[in-house]
This record gives sequence, structure tokens and C-alpha cells, in this order.
Amino acid sequence: MKETKTPTAKQRWLKGIWRQRLVYSFLRVVMSPFLRLIYGFKCKPYTPKSSSCLILANHNMAPDQFFLGMAMKKHMRFVASENILRNGIGGRLIKFLQDPIPRKKGADASDTVESIKENLALGVNVCMFAEGNRSSNGETCFISPRTGEMVKESTGGLVTFRIIGGYLQSPRWSRFSRKGYLSGEVVHEYERSVLDKMTADEINEAIRRDLFVNAFEEQRRNMHRYKGKRLAENLEKALYICPVCHGVSTMKSDDDTFRCHKCGHAVKYNEYGFFEGEKVIFDNVYDWDMWQRSYAEEHKSEWLENTSEPISVDSGISLYRVENSEMIPVMGVCSAAIYGDRLEFSDGEKHLVCRLADIERMGMFTKSTVLFTHDGGYYQFRGGRQLSPLKFFALYRILSGQRYY
Repeated sequence: MKETKTPTAKQRWLKGIWRQRLVYSFLRVVMSPFLRLIYGFKCKPYTPKSSSCLILANHNMAPDQFFLGMAMKKHMRFVASENILRNGIGGRLIKFLQDPIPRKKGADASDTVESIKENLALGVNVCMFAEGNRSSNGETCFISPRTGEMVKESTGGLVTFRIIGGYLQSPRWSRFSRKGYLSGEVVHEYERSVLDKMTADEINEAIRRDLFVNAFEEQRRNMHRYKGKRLAENLEKALYICPVCHGVSTMKSDDDTFRCHKCGHAVKYNEYGFFEGEKVIFDNVYDWDMWQRSYAEEHKSEWLENTSEPISVDSGISLYRVENSEMIPVMGVCSAAIYGDRLEFSDGEKHLVCRLADIERMGMFTKSTVLFTHDGGYYQFRGGRQLSPLKFFALYRILSGQRYY
């Protein structure tokens, strides 16, 4: 039997690179006028000085990779969610045209880090959204300290790119996007000679400083209007605790209004991204989210003691096990309940219990999908409009004693 040799990093990553560079250049020319017209995106094109570099950007909109492509003249290989690459014909086409570096959400990232380092060593630029997720509340998300270590261990330079206006034009939770101010800029390029003199902690601090954006602080400095329809719809994906009656998953959106169906507390989401109404407790999504995080921390011990009652239950869930990029159905239509110590899935006949202490990692994808690693298995569950992946992720981190940023 003939042995199959494992391709080297050079063979793996340089295969078809000519095609990827050609497609990248073609898309820059074709997409740039479209991005200016449709999204109003403004930026100055930039050519990195380094022969190869890691480009890190903040992330708030689905087409962010196209914005980066519009800004960067040199070809880049993107780090992309593995979910996108196993999305049928579309995923195969993306792989053929650009061959991104896959990243499994809710799973170990060691392979992704090695792939990034291999590409940089081969002279291939890599672009990664440092947060790993789109912001749910308008402020730049947590950036792993492993990022600075990876930069130190790699070759080439580092470019930081910040996008402003993305969150208010297309909030992660929203059903519809809006029209409004959107721009991007290169904040800094750190060449290898500079990076070699910095510690990993100093690099991490520079990345966080360069990429930091709080959409509402930006708005208070320079008010921009974001016009659209049904501005509040799907807001329950981001804000899942009522600030008046403290009900979990009792807030419901309708058009521009966000209301608690338990106590009646209601606010209106306006075209500037702020809440207005008779009794406004928090006037923006970020402050409300910070409060609900602190509320969950304060009630953690109570939820851990009373594990007979669920904190929250969602119905209409589909649960899958992911094996070798294949989606294997576990339960077709079921409920997902989170308790103080566990996740429970049930369709009336089958029952799956996942203790929070045994869930190694959890992540979010798109607006309605949660991924997690449990007992050697990699699972994904998703639901419709009412499901809040952020709720499950936040409560999992807090209840399992992990820091939630």
C-alpha cells in the first residue's frame, strides 16, 4: 500500500497562492466602489512596510473582511470561522478562492496559531479579527493575551486597523442594518525591530489600545444618525435581563420598541443608537449589558444553590454534534435550559445533560448559534429570533467561575 505523505507548511499554504492573490486584487478593484456606495465606507489605502505582517482589526460587521481588503493593497490570508468553511458549496468556493485559516469557535485554537505563524514565515500576510467575535454591546471585546505571545513568536510586522461606526450601522443583534457613518484607518504599523524590543504584555496593551472603540462614547463626541427600519428588533439577543423586574429573557422587541412582557418596562431605540422613553434606566446597550453582567455575578451563588429550577429555557432549538466538519443531528427540535450547574437539552424523548464544569470551551457564531466542547465532543445548537447566544455564553462563564469580559 502506497504511503501518503503529509504536505509541508510550504506545500500546504503556497498551493494556489497565485490564484488567491489574483482573486484578491480583482475583488479590491470590483468591491471598493460597491462598499463606498452601499455602506459609505471611507478609508485610505495602505501598503505595509514589512515584507510580511499580521493585520489585526476590530470586528462589528459581516463585510469587515471586504473593508480590510479595500484598505490593504497587499494580499492577505484571512482567519475565518470553520463554520463558514463547512457551509456547503459556498464554503468550498471560499476555500478554493482564498484558502482562509480555519478557526473553530468554542474549541482549542492551537492549530490556528501555528497556521498563522507558518504563513508569516512564508511571507504571506495574515489578517485576523483580534476579538474573535463581533461586539454585542458596542465596545471592543476581550482580546486574548495569547495574541501578544503569538506576535512575539512570529516573524514579520504587525499592523493594527480600527473600524469606527460598524456597530451602530449593523449591531450584532439587529435584524436590519442601518445607513450611517462608517470609516476605517490604520492606527499603527509595528515593524519586527520594534516588536523584538517589546514584551508580549506590551504588545497586548498596544493592540488593545489601538483597536479599542466604544460606539456610544464615539457617538457622544460626534453624533451621527443611523437611519433604518425596525431599529430595536432582535435586541433581546444582547439584553436578556429586565432592569426593573429582573426577569431573565422577559424583554421582547417590536419595531423600535423594547419591552418587558412581565412588568411592562419599555424603551424606544432611536436613530442615534440611544434609548428614550418615560423611564430610561440605561440610555445605551453597553451600560445595560454591564449592569446585567454585574447582576448575574451578584446572583451567582443563589443560582448555584438552587439548581432544581432553570434560570432560563429556550424552545425551538436544533442540536448537532460536529465531527470531521460534518453536522450530525442529535435532536431535531428541542428545548435548551440553563441551570446553575448544567445545560439540559430535551425533545420529550431524548435528554442530554452537560454539566458546566465539564464544558471545556464555549463560543458564539452569527446571531443564533452557540458552540461548545463537552466530554470530548464538539457541539452546536441554534435557534430562531428569540435565542440569545450571549445569554448562554455569559451565564456559562460566570456560573463556571471563569472571568467574563
